[in-house]
Amino acid sequence: MNRPPNSEENKSIPPHRMPVSGYSILAGIGFVISFLLIYYYLQYIQGKVSDEVDQRIFYLILICFGISVSALVFGVMNTYAVLTGKQQNVTLKMTGPGVGVILVVLGGLYLPQKSPEKNVTIRVFDWKKYPVTDGDVKIYLKEYIRTQSIDKMGQALFSGIPSEMMKNKMKIEVSSPGYATKNYDTLVTSSAPLELTLPLTTVVFISGKVKTAAEIPIRGVEINVDGTRYFAISITDGSYKLRLEEYTLGDEITLTTSHKDFEDKTFSVRINSPDIENRDIFLNPITH
Repeated sequence: MNRPPNSEENKSIPPHRMPVSGYSILAGIGFVISFLLIYYYLQYIQGKVSDEVDQRIFYLILICFGISVSALVFGVMNTYAVLTGKQQNVTLKMTGPGVGVILVVLGGLYLPQKSPEKNVTIRVFDWKKYPVTDGDVKIYLKEYIRTQSIDKMGQALFSGIPSEMMKNKMKIEVSSPGYATKNYDTLVTSSAPLELTLPLTTVVFISGKVKTAAEIPIRGVEINVDGTRYFAISITDGSYKLRLEEYTLGDEITLTTSHKDFEDKTFSVRINSPDIENRDIFLNPITH
């Protein structure tokens, strides 16, 4: 004889739930995505685009972050519930989505807040991309002019510049001993450092004669500098003259000679003066 279903037994049967591994995976995915979103924003976006674009991207990432955190909270809570056999009430079940909503709302409140002042960092390099560690940087704003010294890191920091004054192009003047004073007109669109390059003012001349050990002048010898575009060719009396524009005092350069009848020679010269004279070169003939 069939017995009617026992309502008390039916009540004791727990509803179908995701296994603990499923909730754990959901929590893990939420954590990884949340971490990657924060890392990507701080590493590749913040301070490298305009403020308006930065805020839009920040809000989109915040939405994804809120969803990921919600998944993390939801997964952790349900993993705990499955392991302990405890049921969650409606309030606890809404905690995960609630966290996501709160994050997005708070982020939305943060976006309209714009700093009335900004900082501008200017980095100064020479043509070799080495920092210039001496001199001054001057910026011309609408109402006043500000000057900062270049520090040992090759940069000048201007703080507290009104945002309104940065909507138009800014005139920047950079000066340093041994370099030509350079003026720039540029629009600063982000908080990333502005990198500027200074040209050298020093033109270096190196001259001398190419000859044999017996003091016989050698004509037609090519003297090349570090394999660059700078070279000279000796004339009838063996004399040559190099003109260098991209070097500064203290640099060490390498000169290499080339002639079909004489052995090649490579040697170093330190630039200790803008005009280096009597730098004679002695070559040995090729023996057959």
